[in-house]
This record gives sequence, structure tokens and C-alpha cells, in this order.
Amino acid sequence: MKKFIVSFNYNGFAFTAKVFIHKHGNTIVYSTQVIEDYLNYMFENKELIFSKEPDGYKLMLFTGATRNEKQRSELLDWHIKTEFIDKTKSMYKQTFSMS
Repeated sequence: MKKFIVSFNYNGFAFTAKVFIHKHGNTIVYSTQVIEDYLNYMFENKELIFSKEPDGYKLMLFTGATRNEKQRSELLDWHIKTEFIDKTKSMYKQTFSMS
């Protein structure tokens, strides 16, 4: 499994996140986990989604996951800090997205 440590800014704070990229057959699974646990309240009712688009990889903050909210997404400016390969077979549970 490939892992990236990425950095991004949101609401005036600098964050780092782990992005896990796992290929299983023809499916590629991306999952993200924000490293700064003490600021998790800033991401309540929001999903951090890393996806591959035709014009490159994007990091988006998706809001409005409940039925009563209007769904919207915010494109986040990000860059890779570190890339490495990990042989860990399990995925982390905190935040998960599929592409």
C-alpha cells in the first residue's frame, strides 16, 4: 500500500493528513486520516476526500452529508510532504472514501 503525508490549510490552520492508496483488482481505494486529532472538531459533519480526477489528484472537504443540509464541497490546496510504501494490510477507520 502506498502512503502519502500531505499538508493543507483550512480555516487559517495548517494540517497534515495521511493518504492511503490501496489497489485491489481494478479498484483503487483512497482513505484519509487527519493527523492533528485535537482539531477533529473542525471536521465534524465533513468528509475529507482524496480522489484522482482526469486533471490530477484533488483533496476536497465535502460538507452536507446529512439529509437536512445542502451538499457542497470545497477544493483544498495541498502538497505532498512525504511518500512511502507500507506493507500494512489494514486500513485506518477514522475517515474513508472510495474513488
